[in-house]
Amino acid sequence: MAIEKIKTGLFCVHCGEATPHELTYISDKLVKTKCLKCGLALKFDEQELLLVYSEDFVRRIITKPGRVLEESFNDLSSFLKSLPIRIITKPERIIKEIKDIMDD
Repeated sequence: MAIEKIKTGLFCVHCGEATPHELTYISDKLVKTKCLKCGLALKFDEQELLLVYSEDFVRRIITKPGRVLEESFNDLSSFLKSLPIRIITKPERIIKEIKDIMDD
């Protein structure tokens, strides 16, 4: 799942002026806007977000064995060197990803 955060200028209804905002996209869908001046955050349909996230997460789980196999064929020594740390850090990275999505 591609999580992308973009900074841009938008009109903030709370500040009453154009201010810097952070836009959060997940799988090319806008899910949250946040004013970087006052902190006002607007989230979009959580059910839709959950659906998009769960579909993408399941797709990533299903395709992971093939991606790992391809990576091992492309560069076995680098793959073997990185594997232990990746196994240890993967749960932390998944938790961070979920927190980033749910973060206000």
